[in-house]
Amino acid sequence: MFHNKKSNAITTVIIAIMILLGTATIVVYASNNTIVSIDPSSQIVSPGQTFTVNVSCVPEEPIKSFEFKLAFDASLLQANSVTEGDIFDGYTTFFNAGTINNLTGTIVDIYGLILGAGSVSDSGTFVSISFIAKDITGTSNLDLYDVGVTNSTAYISIDVNNGSVSIEEYTLTITTVGSGSVTKDPDQGSYVYGDVVELTAVADDGWSFVGWSGDLSGSDNPDSVTITGDMSVVAHFIDSNSSEISNIDITTSNPLDTDSSFGWINITCIVTDNVAVNGVSLNITNSDGSYNNNTINAIGANSYYYNSSAVFSTYGNYSYFIWANDTTNNQNTSSIYTFSMPPNWDINNDGDCNVYDLVLVSNYYNETGTSGWIREDVDNNGRIQVIDLVLISGHYDESWWQ
Repeated sequence: MFHNKKSNAITTVIIAIMILLGTATIVVYASNNTIVSIDPSSQIVSPGQTFTVNVSCVPEEPIKSFEFKLAFDASLLQANSVTEGDIFDGYTTFFNAGTINNLTGTIVDIYGLILGAGSVSDSGTFVSISFIAKDITGTSNLDLYDVGVTNSTAYISIDVNNGSVSIEEYTLTITTVGSGSVTKDPDQGSYVYGDVVELTAVADDGWSFVGWSGDLSGSDNPDSVTITGDMSVVAHFIDSNSSEISNIDITTSNPLDTDSSFGWINITCIVTDNVAVNGVSLNITNSDGSYNNNTINAIGANSYYYNSSAVFSTYGNYSYFIWANDTTNNQNTSSIYTFSMPPNWDINNDGDCNVYDLVLVSNYYNETGTSGWIREDVDNNGRIQVIDLVLISGHYDESWWQ
């Protein structure tokens, strides 16, 4: 049967004439209907995307020819071309690609048939139609009409399944918690359904990437997200930089005295952090080997001090280090430093109590001043007198430096 831009009505008339002339026999099949479908039945594309729609057939009996027309939304789609499908592969065929009208949104008079003897029972595609989506969002129905499928002698019963195409663009919103950024590949303002976007988290200096949330989970980096709609992904970064401890300094009273009423030691430092300092402590190992922790108080932006006069009332050798943590619990410690607290009777601070200390007191004998004014005033009473010599002599030949 030849179709050369004829309508179904014309074809029907020809068949009727053939029947009247006794040249055709109507064959009635008890099988299920042959199915003609838009394939895929629905798909999502992006604005400007070129895509293909197939008109497919699942025969329930051997078929020899087909014809149909197609309607679409011309405000959303533009038809580019119609090409013959594969259902009649292996046969000599006559194929008409039809007439595309992108103003009315129709393609009419598409048909094809096997020339000569032969028919097919295997499923396949009648045609493939190329479309381009316009730069607008919406859904276009793809409606088949005036559809006819024949066997070698007559039209057969069919079921027609129409389809649709949705033009959508989706956004992928990336936000960060902490300090860092995320790169997208491909990096686009919008995506189409099914696009796969690779995300790579890039931590800033002093920060570490720890994981994703939102429409992506886990901690793989990079990782990919498949677009199924408007999506949002959050990249989480944590501070990995410890606080920096610097400018550690120790200052003392002059003279240095183990009696906190007259002597003192201050330990100062500067602590900075890329986020915020949470706490600073001074760890002190005392001359007897015991140790204690003391909170260091802030005196200004990034500056901290510790007043230690009440701590070092025992003479001997001390060591200390400074410990700091930030608001994300990163910790850091300084190097270990040492200092000594000489006993009051070791006037020259040489580690031994001997005649040199007595000589230094005798040089100031009978002089007066404020209490604790010089180390030679061993008892801090403001007078250099015999009691100071007695205190020294009571420890004569002792060594305290360890």
